Amino acid sequence: MPASRQPRVNFVRFVYDGDSSEPSLPLPPGGVPAGSAQIEHLFQRYFQSQGLVSDPTAFDGRSDYGPFIENEVAAGGLFVPPTNGACDDIFNLSNTSLNQMSDAAAHAGWTLARSQSPITQELTATASRAKKAKRAKRGKVWKYQGPFRLR
Repeated sequence: MPASRQPRVNFVRFVYDGDSSEPSLPLPPGGVPAGSAQIEHLFQRYFQSQGLVSDPTAFDGRSDYGPFIENEVAAGGLFVPPTNGACDDIFNLSNTSLNQMSDAAAHAGWTLARSQSPITQELTATASRAKKAKRAKRGKVWKYQGPFRLR
């Protein structure tokens, strides 16, 4: 598709800096709770797997996650800054932004819900153990009666 006909991307995929790796960004007053870095990495890996670029944004407690981090509960998430232009309304939403960010949120929710490890551990280790368990399960011989598996 010629560059002149390609849709413009008018948004940024921001991921909260849960590992405090960006020195120019402010930190929450009480520090970053354990597990927040793993949430950030989960979002970063998702966007990388989709060939999408993301940038860090301040994880300083200024949003609805503030009470969680004040109580040392792991938190993380995505942020798309509002443009607040005179033409911004419900009729000119970026469907691309909405699709990409909601897919990332769904992926994170699904991954965390399926994890059997504490959030403070890297989720890649959890995924590796889950794959090994699945392979081991395949080696079992199941008994069937017609199309039904017996327990």
